[in-house]
Amino acid sequence: MPNYDKPYKTYPEMLAILRSRNIIITNEEYAIEALSSLSYYDLINGNKQIFCADPKNDEFFAETTFESLYYAYTAQYSIHNLVLKYIIYIEKSFKTKLSHVVAENLGVSHSPILTANTNNYLCIHSYADSKKVKRLTVLKTLLSNINKLGGNDSRHTCSYYYIKNKNHIPPWILVKDISFYPAILWYRILLSNYKSTVAKSLLSDTLQHSPICTDDEIKDFVFNALHILSKFRNAFAHGYRLSSDKINVSLSFQTLRKLLPPGVLTRSEYKKSIGKNDFTAALFSIFVMTNDPIVANTFLNELRAQITAYSKLNYSGKTIFEILGLPDQIISKIEKINEGKFGRK
Repeated sequence: MPNYDKPYKTYPEMLAILRSRNIIITNEEYAIEALSSLSYYDLINGNKQIFCADPKNDEFFAETTFESLYYAYTAQYSIHNLVLKYIIYIEKSFKTKLSHVVAENLGVSHSPILTANTNNYLCIHSYADSKKVKRLTVLKTLLSNINKLGGNDSRHTCSYYYIKNKNHIPPWILVKDISFYPAILWYRILLSNYKSTVAKSLLSDTLQHSPICTDDEIKDFVFNALHILSKFRNAFAHGYRLSSDKINVSLSFQTLRKLLPPGVLTRSEYKKSIGKNDFTAALFSIFVMTNDPIVANTFLNELRAQITAYSKLNYSGKTIFEILGLPDQIISKIEKINEGKFGRK
């Protein structure tokens, strides 16, 4: 038989491996039940960044208990899913604003010929190449998505209904059935004035208190913030932890300093990569682009409640903030953002 790198292991064999890696197991029945429900990979490999001095090394810190790994996974899973809900809220808000600008300025129908100028919101002449983003590539992807939406596998979508029953697919219908990142690239290739309109509408409440941002700063911030959120959206939807080295864009400190209230983010924190393209940056992006005070304060209250609840568990000497990869003052930072935009409740 082939000598596989990862052969099947029984639960007792898994426990033996864990003990060889410094993990303390006092209740084998509890550990086996957890492994049978959540998988070895989620519980163990997903926590290496937190509980190993070197994540590439499988040796965990001394005194690391199996329970602490389980608690860490549970805390992350719960809070990540909470944040995912609000990333989707931003995604929907962004897509709505994007489709409105496209429909108002470029039309409500498309043509399979990208060079056609009449009644074609996918006309290549209505867009511009951007940094590392070619308009032809983006438009071909959108057109390909439209063609796929006419297939039987897409019968549950709004676009399928429009393809079969209407004489065009308006942008506000199409955006419902394309993924987050293609929509972000669609925004990226908009002409500058249209891109500015979308970006400013996403930041409308924030910009009332930060009027000194330039158009380019606003447009770049929105693209980078949305890009970061799309990465966290995919990671959280699939149940894994995302490290910032997997994200190739970052929020500008100069722009953050203008958009955020004083004291929310210091230069020394940013130099430690806090708020750059990490989980903190994702949270900042959500709150900066949320214009509804009820939504923003509800999210804050839910996040505060979950962090408070999970802070009471024992993580073998780690804090809930270390588990989540967030600064200790994250709640007070977000409170300042909401107060700066909406005032005290």
